[in-house]
Order: sequence, then structure tokens, then C-alpha cells
Amino acid sequence: MVSDIRLSRQEARYKLRAALRRVTSLPRLRSCGLPLGGIRYHRAHEASKAIISALDQGMGALFVTRTIPHSAEDRLRVTLGLLAEGRRYVSNQPVVKRVRRAAHYVGSVAAKEFTYGAQGWHPHTHDIEFYKQEVLFEHFADLSRVYYDYLDRFYSQHGFPGLSRAHGVQIEHVQLDSTALARYVAKVQEGTMIHVPTAQELTRADLKQGRQGSRMPFELAWEFVETGDMLALELWHEYERETFGRSVIRFTKGLRARLLAEPELTDEQLAAMEVGGVDAVRFAGWFYRKIARMPGLEGKVLTALDTGGFPALVELLTVYQLDEPEGYRLVPEAEQERVTLLDIKRRQAQQRLLRLLRGRLLRLLHG
Repeated sequence: MVSDIRLSRQEARYKLRAALRRVTSLPRLRSCGLPLGGIRYHRAHEASKAIISALDQGMGALFVTRTIPHSAEDRLRVTLGLLAEGRRYVSNQPVVKRVRRAAHYVGSVAAKEFTYGAQGWHPHTHDIEFYKQEVLFEHFADLSRVYYDYLDRFYSQHGFPGLSRAHGVQIEHVQLDSTALARYVAKVQEGTMIHVPTAQELTRADLKQGRQGSRMPFELAWEFVETGDMLALELWHEYERETFGRSVIRFTKGLRARLLAEPELTDEQLAAMEVGGVDAVRFAGWFYRKIARMPGLEGKVLTALDTGGFPALVELLTVYQLDEPEGYRLVPEAEQERVTLLDIKRRQAQQRLLRLLRGRLLRLLHG
């Protein structure tokens, strides 16, 4: 008899990470190989609280995405370096500083993201820029113009001309209606974990899927897991090499203290924290096997639970024509079983074993 399979949101991340650890190591963006999903989970919460704090104070916020022209021949080391240098170049221009002062710029939270497609590696950055007040249309237009013009100039000077007018620099207002803002403010005051959609977009690259034929780094790792494609493994290792030691998410100096009351924790401190959690959904064994047989669906289920909870799961399974009420159900709060210290120690022992197996497999792969 196959027992029911219980899955909490936190356990979903452990499951994905454990599967990857069987074949290769995790990306080490300032995490030194520590649990990246848990770190990003907390960073998403921090970014969400920063947005809510800013909007509640009457501040304005913009979501800015920057890309770089590239081709399949360009190595990630080159484009990633130029992306970072270009961002600094633009920020240091007197014209840009003047436009930001006029708009009452305060600071930003920045994150990097990577995809791989027919045109090779595509690194890009996401920033949430904060202003003392709502950004006026004239300032929005000026920021859009100078951000694009100076970034395009920098890339052209370094042999990467042709920054897309439509996608090279994209700027959007970050807005919440009064009802949503009040709800989030109440949750923050209660100490509840919150995840504003814009903050999720900024921080949770580990939960995204590539678009229009592109693949996220974790999808490359999964491709190797499922198919043994050595090219996917080589690309994964390139991603590891070039992102090692680089920060994933960064607040402008002084901004975090202005928007968040609690002290900042390092990635290592966040990784050492036990997320805990409760059972969120219960799947019948036969039903979960149906999910696992559909390529990529298991990961989508975990992502849906982590980002949108039970409603997102129902929507996803309905799309796949798997909305069978007898196969899964929400676990009522009265039935939820909290993770115990024994559960945590058992999981840690399993992770140590998986690291050992991973090391042996890598030695076999590399002779």
C-alpha cells in the first residue's frame, strides 16, 4: 500500500534541491553552497516588506529591467561583467544623477537573473528603485530616456551595439491599491511572511521558467538529470563558475535601514535558519504518480505551492486536466503537523548522504 504523500511549501524547496544535489552542486551566489531557495525565500520577504514600507510612507517605486545585446558566441563571463559595469556607468553619469535628484531618488534593491536560449546566455538585472514621492510622468520619461541612452552608449563603446529599444531598458510603476496595501501592512504588523508579486519577480529567479525557448539555470540542471545531456551540464557549470562570489540581491547603502526595522542577516545566517513549516496539501499516492509522469509538471506543482498556495495549485492542475478532488486536498489548519526537531535532523542526515553520493557521481563523470 502506498501511503499519502504530504508536501509543505518549505518541503517543496528541499525536494527540488535534493534532486539537483544528486548530480551537481548548487549555484553559489554568495551562499557558499548553502540552501539557495531558503535564502531567496527570505530575501523575497525582505523586498516585499521594503515595498510595503515605502508605499505606506507615500513613497514611489519603479521596477527597472536592464539587458545586454548578445549572441550565442558570447560567454557569460563577458556579458555578465559588462552588464554590471554598464549599470555602474549609467548611475555615475552627471545627467542621470541630476534626473534622479529631480525625481527625489532614494535608493534601490537590485537582483541578477540568467536565462539561456538560441542566442546563448542572457543575463539581465531587475531593480526596484524608490523615490520620496510618486514619480511624475515627466520624471518617468526622463529616467527612461537617460537610462537607455547611456547604457546603449556604454555597450556600443565596448563592442556590443544594438540595445533593443523595446526590451533593452524597461521601466514600470510599482503600485498597489489601497485595499491591498492595507492588507499587506496588517500582515507585516502581525509578523506574517508576505510576498508581493514585484518582489517575487525581483528575487525568486529560482522558481521561474524560461520563456519562448529559453531555459533558466535550474532547468538546465534538470535537463541533465532527466536526459544526461552533457551540454546542459557544461552550461550549468559555466553558470556556477561565473556567478560564484557575486551577490544575488543587494540594497543600496542605507536604504534597508530606512525601510526595514530588523537588522540585516547574511546569506550564511539565513541558510542556518530552519524555515520549519506545516503540511499544506495532501496528495494520494496514485495521484502524485500521475503528476510525476508528466515532464516538468512536478516542478510546476512545487512552484505553484511556493508562490501562490493552494489556489495556484488548483489552477495549475485544472490547466493540465488533473483537477481530481479525490486525488488531493488542502490540509485544514487543525490537521496541520508542524515540522519537529527530529524531522529536521532526519532531513539533514539525508542531505549529507546526498552530498556524498553527488561527490561520487561527479568523480565518475570526470574520470
